Amino acid sequence: MKDGWRGIMAIAASPFDERGDFLYADLSRHVDWLIRAGSHGVVWPLGYSEFTTLAHEERLRGTAVMVEAAAGRVPVLIGVSAPCTPDAVVYARRAREVGADAVVAMLPQGFSKRYDMIRDYYQAVADAAQLPVFIQNQGSPWAALSAQTIVQLCRDIDLVQYVKEEKPPQTRSCQEILDICGDDMCGVMSGGGGFHLIPEMERGINGNFPGVPVVDVVVKIWDWWHAGRQAEAERLSELHAAYWRHWRGLPDGARKVLLVMRGTISTPHMRNKGSVELDAIDRRELERGLALLEPYFVV
Repeated sequence: MKDGWRGIMAIAASPFDERGDFLYADLSRHVDWLIRAGSHGVVWPLGYSEFTTLAHEERLRGTAVMVEAAAGRVPVLIGVSAPCTPDAVVYARRAREVGADAVVAMLPQGFSKRYDMIRDYYQAVADAAQLPVFIQNQGSPWAALSAQTIVQLCRDIDLVQYVKEEKPPQTRSCQEILDICGDDMCGVMSGGGGFHLIPEMERGINGNFPGVPVVDVVVKIWDWWHAGRQAEAERLSELHAAYWRHWRGLPDGARKVLLVMRGTISTPHMRNKGSVELDAIDRRELERGLALLEPYFVV
């Protein structure tokens, strides 16, 4: 593996008010919070950021806000996935223009399985960005590329250097790429909120993209494990899994409520869905989950 970025690349949420209007000041404060929480890099917009609901102008402006808010403290990775190649090219070019550090690109839904067309898509993104490119390999309903295809893309296109691997089973899918990539790649990173981080670190991944309200905890698990404090990292990972149990079964949108509870965004509204309706028992579940990890919060 060639030298590349390592660590926890936190995915920023997209803040909306009750009318569904984008809150750019909230995004700026949110990015600052993620960096103060210890994130080794910041990413926006991906699925966690509700990217499919964003308007074209919101993505262009939000890209600049990300770079301005990070202010050179950590790498800024911009998601450029779109329904078609021309749009992805526009977002990749915008990332370059405002000073982002890399782009993250997922094939459009229903994209051809022909290798030449896949290669042309990533070549177009790389040419527009002139920055390192992460392949986001998420699986259904998006294309689920094989390990061989991912490594071949990195061999064929100089700037395609990383993968965010999420094809189920994610941990084994990361291993398949690590087994064959050699020096053709700079990094194999995972997703899934960091809930499989321990076995993935044991396999040799370069990092993780968590879209979580407890990013400081995921950073601690990563930092402690790599500092030789594996037993402590494993215990904290078990607490992280217990926290996940408390909120995962709640209605869609509970994760944004958690972000509000931690003070990193001002409203829990989701575009096209509004605010989640939580009753008193739901809220106690969220509070119990956060209480498990609160001693490890840094912001």
